[in-house]
Amino acid sequence: MLLPSAAEAYLPVVANWLLGKEVHFEEKGPREIQMAYAGKISPGAPEDIEEMPDNTVAVVGLKGEMTKYDGLCNYGAMSTANLIKHLGIARNISGIVLDVDGPGGSVNAIAPLLEAMQFVDLQNKPVVVHGDLVASAHLYVAVHGDYFMLDNEIASQAGSIGTLIQFADFTEYWKEKGIKLHTIYAPESTHKNKEFEDALKGDYKAMKERMLSPLAQKFQQAVREKRGEKLDEKAEGILNGAMFWGGDAVKYGMADSIGTLGDAIQKVLDLNEIWKFLGKGSNNLKQ
Repeated sequence: MLLPSAAEAYLPVVANWLLGKEVHFEEKGPREIQMAYAGKISPGAPEDIEEMPDNTVAVVGLKGEMTKYDGLCNYGAMSTANLIKHLGIARNISGIVLDVDGPGGSVNAIAPLLEAMQFVDLQNKPVVVHGDLVASAHLYVAVHGDYFMLDNEIASQAGSIGTLIQFADFTEYWKEKGIKLHTIYAPESTHKNKEFEDALKGDYKAMKERMLSPLAQKFQQAVREKRGEKLDEKAEGILNGAMFWGGDAVKYGMADSIGTLGDAIQKVLDLNEIWKFLGKGSNNLKQ
């Protein structure tokens, strides 16, 4: 669940690796989060959480391509989900802003984040999603927040509800190099990698029907369920991969409002007070 432009950006890296050229990565630094309290925003590390004042709002970044596990240059969904859960049970944290800016990513990165958000919800603490680019897998996560705010009407975008798969066919390249690849399956393994093998022959039917369509349908259903009656399904392409600028995303019910990171932090504090007053957490609010 990734914007094609983001996937294509990695093709030169893959090509250089296949050609035996050096590929350089910038190593990620120590994990930091932002803590908002008493009108101030301060950087903090996970070990500093308990030192923050009461009623602190944690701002957790979800930026760049989503992967399930940590890489050389990024923190994966598992690490981010564990941090969110830790914040969920911290006595001095009143809620979380999930600050999103990304084109999507791996499908298997979604579930850990949704589980973590649900865990925080069970602690009666709100999760407000604030985003700039919120596309594909990032949108799948964003609609599960208690409130979804886009940063601005100039450049912020949301959408790309859909799935794709992209791979390079190096058959002719290896043929030119005098290398012939042989792939041999056991007689009992008639359906092993069938979708991929058919696609290499130019037949995309199995890939579409067995892999892409089921995921796309789940994506559509998740957006329908979470956005409810706010979602205008008559908007062209809204459930079929179209991207929408901030104002239109709000107009068609994909997001709730336009606001800055500071506005998102304040929304967490406001929701937290409402939930305390209602006494039954987010379910009452949503009803």
